[in-house]
Order: sequence, then C-alpha cells, then structure tokens
Amino acid sequence: MASRARNLTLFSLSCFLPWLCKPTYSQTATIVQGQQLKHYQQLVSTSGMFKLGFKSVHENNSYLGIWYYGEDDDLVWVANRNTPIFGTSGILEIDDQGNLKILHESADPVVLYSVEEPSNTRATLEDSGNFVLHELNSDGSIKQVLWQSFDHPTDTLLPEMKLGINSKTGPNWSLTSWRSDMSPASGSFTLRLDPSDTNQLIIWWRGEIYWKSGSSLQGFFMALSNSSYDFGCFSNENETYFNYTVKKAVTKGELVSSKADSVASEVSCTKNLSIGCLKQNIPECRSLGNNIFQHHLGFMSNSGFKFSESGNLSRIDCQAECLTDCSCVAYASKKDDETGCEIWCTGISFSESITRDDRPDVRRDIYILERRCNFQFTSI
Repeated sequence: MASRARNLTLFSLSCFLPWLCKPTYSQTATIVQGQQLKHYQQLVSTSGMFKLGFKSVHENNSYLGIWYYGEDDDLVWVANRNTPIFGTSGILEIDDQGNLKILHESADPVVLYSVEEPSNTRATLEDSGNFVLHELNSDGSIKQVLWQSFDHPTDTLLPEMKLGINSKTGPNWSLTSWRSDMSPASGSFTLRLDPSDTNQLIIWWRGEIYWKSGSSLQGFFMALSNSSYDFGCFSNENETYFNYTVKKAVTKGELVSSKADSVASEVSCTKNLSIGCLKQNIPECRSLGNNIFQHHLGFMSNSGFKFSESGNLSRIDCQAECLTDCSCVAYASKKDDETGCEIWCTGISFSESITRDDRPDVRRDIYILERRCNFQFTSI
C-alpha cells in the first residue's frame, strides 16, 4: 500500500518554535565513555530542539537517528541507513577505548568512529542538530572534534550544515535520497556541488545529471527567496560549500533533497522539463504522448520479471527500467516497503478484485501504462 509520499522536492523550508517542547531536567544531551544509550532512551539537545535515539521506520527495522523534538518525528539524519537493526536490540555506546558504535544482536557492531589509540571521549547532541564526538583533555575540557554527523549528511540539510567539497580533510558533503518512504537506505538521487563548476548545484540520478541550478545558483536562490533565511556559497583554499542560516525567531530550517525516490513534485524532470531539468534519454519507442503510468490497486494475472535485490531499485528506478524496455506495460515495487522492482510485458491482464480464487487478498500498488482518459483498464 502506498504511504504518505516523500516527494522529490528539491528543497522545502519550514519553521518550528522549540519553547513549546522543553526537555525535563532528567534528560541529557551527552553520552560519556562507558555509557550506553538503549533503544528506549534518547538524547535531547540543551534547548530541546532535537532528539537522538532509535526509531522504527518499517516493521521491525530500526535506525539510530535525529529528529526535531515534539514535531512530526521525521528523521533528519540516520546513522545506519544501509544497516538496519532488527527489533529493539540497538544500543549506542562509547566503549572503554573511546570508540563510538552501535551494538545489536547477531551482527557485528556498526562503528561510527574508531579511535587510533585509547582516548577519553564523549558525544553530544548540539542545538544545531549536530551529533559530535569530542576527544577530551585530562581536565575534561574539549581537545578536538573527532567525528560529527554534519560530515555525514543523509537527505536533509540543516542550518549551518555544508554542501560541498573539503579538499584538505576529505569529506565531500552531499545529500542522498531515501530509497522509499519506509526505507532510509541510500536512494538513487544525490544533490551536490558541481565538481567542475562549484557555483552550481546538481542532482544526479542513476549516474546522470537530472537537474542543474545554473551557474552562481541564481535560479536556485530566486526559488528559495525567503526573508527568514540567508543563503550563500563560500570558498577558500581548503573548502568550497553552500549553506544557509536562519534569522530572528525562526528556529527550525531544513532543506530536503529527494526525501524519497518518488515521482517528482516541485522539481519534476520525469513529468516535465521544469527550470534546471535536463532532457531524459527515452527510447524512440516511448513517444508517450497522452500515455501515462496510472496507479491501480489490484493484481496481475501472472508474475512479471523481477530484478535482483542487489540492484537496490526504488519505485522511480523501476519506472525507468520499464520505460527502457519497449515491451513493458506495467511495473510495481517488489517489497511492501516500496523497494525492489517487478515489471510486466504485453499479454498480461490486471484485476481490481479484492480476492482471487486460489488465495486471499493479494492486491498491491501497480503502475500501468495507459491513456489518460482510460480508468477502467482490464487487460494489456
């Protein structure tokens, strides 16, 4: 079943007032060496703006993530996006050597940072939403930053985060979409600064350029015109990056790139060529005209061709696979978390019946190529 869409919105802005949700005195923003944060526990930033903890996204898969406290609980950062933890076994720990890692049952730990030698460390969820591992001096003062979540963004750019290139220390800051609403695994859209022209942003999809902001980000900044935010590009001998800050009483801001690989909304290069979009390569056999992929709930008369799980395909990837096969007339996600891909060719039939004679309800979300005016499709 389709869930609430996380559209391919290039960027969205929103505001949040944290004084509506203040933490209690017993909550803490810091985990120290030898301490554990279990599945039912959370860190809360000092001002009460952010929470960090384990969250179940789909069925029994859980992830260590950060979200705005007291709002809709949408994750703005995920530590183990490609390594889900089963059930409630996840534990965040700083071990006696100073390593930051996630422990869980029946698998090796997910190591977020490994120290070169035993160190005195602690990790703090800051009011910016940055989760930072510090090395401490013998007197408990901060010696240096060892690791921070802002250097490992997922799909959301928070105020003061960077999107760009660090030529000195190595991290290249980019955003990568979720694979689906229910899977934070790395999707197929990536937003980054153009390595050949650091004055423009580019969305890459399946190894090809999908959208460009234009040099100097002129069109991009026009689209983001908002009196509550300041946007800018910065460059020096060590790094080049885009970021933004918020003004006045606006205390929440986020830029969301491709929240999931869904059919696009504001920046829709799959439906039309909006500003910045580049023409997609579609086979000559696909002169779609008035034909579109129409969503239906039902089942096909036979199984289709199922792509390998190793392909890590999202729904929009599956649509692309169908478009490149001139005989393909329908596609669907293989899994109920809206990942994987199955396609059908001509000669197949579709039914919207609630049940089949040989098994109970097997309806699923299927996208069928048909004319815009045809809503009573029964066979292909």
